[in-house]
Amino acid sequence: MRAFTIRRCRNLLLTAIGCLFAYEAVNAAKIAFFKHQFFSGWLLLSIVAFLALYNLRKRFVTIPLGSNATWLQLHIYVGLTSVFVFFLHLDWEFPKGYLEVSLACLFILVASSGALGIYLSRRLPKFLTRRGEEVIFERIPYYIGELKREAETLVLEAAELAESTTLPDHYRIHLGFFFSKPRHFFSHLLLSRRPLYGILTKLESIERYLNPDELEASRKLRLIVEKKDELDFHFALQYALKAWLFIHIPTTFVMLLLTVLHLVVAYSFSKPLG
Repeated sequence: MRAFTIRRCRNLLLTAIGCLFAYEAVNAAKIAFFKHQFFSGWLLLSIVAFLALYNLRKRFVTIPLGSNATWLQLHIYVGLTSVFVFFLHLDWEFPKGYLEVSLACLFILVASSGALGIYLSRRLPKFLTRRGEEVIFERIPYYIGELKREAETLVLEAAELAESTTLPDHYRIHLGFFFSKPRHFFSHLLLSRRPLYGILTKLESIERYLNPDELEASRKLRLIVEKKDELDFHFALQYALKAWLFIHIPTTFVMLLLTVLHLVVAYSFSKPLG
């Protein structure tokens, strides 16, 4: 823990120094150039291009270009620096023009999705290890289908033995929807078990109307519901760990493409030197 704290303080200090350097460099450009935004713009583009290299680094794992952990730390703290340079480039003002506003919105989306990704990747894995067994994300729908078939078989067999439709009717009204696919996505992200308690409470409420065979089936059904809820939990958290990348990475490359257009427009209608 102490080594982690020291490393974080060191990285934050280096980030602050980088931001100070960028601030002084842009101020020097204001004196030397009439359009200092050209300097801050190229600086920001260079930083963003470096950040985009992290995705390429993950694709070429066999090439000795430094450890993934080192690249991740660089990505995080250089990313923080890019946010500061972004506001320097805007002169701390809201941009004007459709292209500039679009670029600014894309940058904010990239930065915020990256911050969200860091938060999720640090917070969610420890909760996944605390509840249930490790489950491969792509196999979760299959396991849910298996539990659904097991629950339906259990309910039908109980109905045949008891010659009663109480349990099947309850399953059809309250549990069929639950077993059809992963449910309660946002509740699981908030680590709330309220939906599960609601389902189990409704199941318990009919137990006084069940005969011994149905009661035994109801208790087994309760265990299946709890297993299904665990799968839903793993689905929600693993999906969140994957989904933010589908925002962060494509948006980055769209932003880089628009940046090229921004450069063309900027150099077409402005003079970089005064």
